[in-house]
Amino acid sequence: MKKIIALLLAALMIFAFVACSGGGNGEDESTPTPALGTDATPTEAVVDLTEGGKYMNAPGANGNDAWKLPAYDFPSDTITILYHGEMAAPSIDRFNAFRDIYNLKYEVLAVANDAKVSKFISLSMSGEAPDILIYLFAPSLANKGYAGAWDEYIDFSTGLWDDLQKSLANISMNGKHYFISKTAERHDNLVWINKDIFEELAVKSPVEYYEEGNWNWNTFRECAIATTVDSDSDGTPEIWGLATDDPNAFLITTGMDFVTYNPDGTATNNVKNEEIARGVNFYVDLCVKDNVVYDGGDTKEAFAMGSIAMMMGPLWYRGAFYEAIHAGKIDIVPWPKDPEADKYYISEAFGSYIRGTNSANPQGAAAYMNAARYDILNTDASVPMENDERFDLQIETLEMNDRLQKIMFSDDKYPVLETWASFNVSKFWGEIWFYTLLGEPWATTAEELAPQIDAEIINVLEG
Repeated sequence: MKKIIALLLAALMIFAFVACSGGGNGEDESTPTPALGTDATPTEAVVDLTEGGKYMNAPGANGNDAWKLPAYDFPSDTITILYHGEMAAPSIDRFNAFRDIYNLKYEVLAVANDAKVSKFISLSMSGEAPDILIYLFAPSLANKGYAGAWDEYIDFSTGLWDDLQKSLANISMNGKHYFISKTAERHDNLVWINKDIFEELAVKSPVEYYEEGNWNWNTFRECAIATTVDSDSDGTPEIWGLATDDPNAFLITTGMDFVTYNPDGTATNNVKNEEIARGVNFYVDLCVKDNVVYDGGDTKEAFAMGSIAMMMGPLWYRGAFYEAIHAGKIDIVPWPKDPEADKYYISEAFGSYIRGTNSANPQGAAAYMNAARYDILNTDASVPMENDERFDLQIETLEMNDRLQKIMFSDDKYPVLETWASFNVSKFWGEIWFYTLLGEPWATTAEELAPQIDAEIINVLEG
């Protein structure tokens, strides 16, 4: 018995020696407890950023506490989005708050564009409404109970939504928001400038007028007249001062569209207002009296060929002349200000995200919208494409993109909600823009259109 005990004690001594000597490899792999007073590095404690569960445990966008993501209890990890086609999945090499903070994903119910509303209604009636419909401002969807108020799940007074307060006010319905967007779309308000034409004709550039605060209908008209060249006086200029596919722009700059949506859920027919008449007549004078507006085929192609000095058109037109943009031959300014208006008005498309009232995961839908706002504000995590990458994709230069954001979202710009599509006014484009160019007085046209637009308003609000 004594021999057995002695052998056990010897074995323990050998084990202790091996442990202290690092297992016999000559290196000390142990982690000794440091003595008090030494420079010890304690295990870093997990920081709780949730403020008692109010927020997700993640820093705010760009480290700003005002841009933190609110926390939700999700019934599932997936939301459904009804859209007219597949949506590109978030790039795995870029940060995405919906995926990386909320740990959620989405599925797309893809249907034809003209079938989205009927599909949304049928799914809603069967109790299977999608969490989000991406469409446009359609008040009847809210009035009939198919669209739910986002306010039940999103606090629009938080910092994430600060810079969209003007846009949210334009789209509110009796104090609630049924139609929202992750950002305001103002990129239709462009006047593209052919710099070579202005330099060759020694005409003061619209960019100069804009930068000195004097870019309005009057200076715009002066530029159009000065850059229209009809060298053989045959009535067909070799160079046109202006082209536009959107004469409605001149109405918007007065501060109103044909229809104004009101915060109390009603809508106002503006067709007989003085502002509308002023905008229509200004465009007619440019076409008929001044003969400076291009009346040929594809305006984008003509502008790219150097036949037009100024072209009013949206950002996506850039694909027709991206080489000239990257060569520094093209510049941009916003639509000119109405000199009689009290503010600098521009158009805005807003309110394309609609929440299904009885959807399965409204919390997830709210997280999707908050996450989208987070990603926009989280510029520190963004890696902007270089100009050569932008060239390959036929888009504007980084410098032009920065300028675009600066001029469209400056504090002096006031958005007017575009409603002509929502209230079906486009079905009257022929009467509005064709008959007036043929000489029919606008007052006559407006009188004829007023009851028809009234009927469209009723149909949209109640239809």
